[in-house]
Amino acid sequence: ALDALAAGDLTGGRMHSEHVWNIWHGEGSVYFGDVNEDGRTQNPGDGYGVKPYALAVAEVADRIAETRNLAEPWRAQALAVAVCARNISGPWAVEAEAGVLAVLDARDAAIAQPGAEQVVAAFAAMVEGLDADGDGEIALVRGECGAAQIDTVSQTFAGQ
Repeated sequence: ALDALAAGDLTGGRMHSEHVWNIWHGEGSVYFGDVNEDGRTQNPGDGYGVKPYALAVAEVADRIAETRNLAEPWRAQALAVAVCARNISGPWAVEAEAGVLAVLDARDAAIAQPGAEQVVAAFAAMVEGLDADGDGEIALVRGECGAAQIDTVSQTFAGQ
């Protein structure tokens, strides 16, 4: 979407924004559909939705953390996975959705471009995490950790 908008292609930017929206929400969501209003609903994703995946990961991690007699290092790791998954489906999701809506509402590619940039930044945070407090580390806390940290913690958890 960002590349299309940078080239002045509002139609392409809106189409790719619909892809992002539908991949994010999934086919089971009431928000899924022809959000760019071109007469076709497009979803190059698997249909489930990234947001539902993140919510499911958080719920499973919570259940693991609540397991009776679970050793404390494992409980802490499960709770960290839940926090990181909620970062993906929470504040950064709001930013990404707002960016997509800004692209869809724009009537000019140049006006839409900041919305696409907002989407890119939000998804970068979801994937890599974000050093929100500027201490040089992406901690396993609200507002910082994302999918990369889930992967690292999960690998450690699986190895114990």
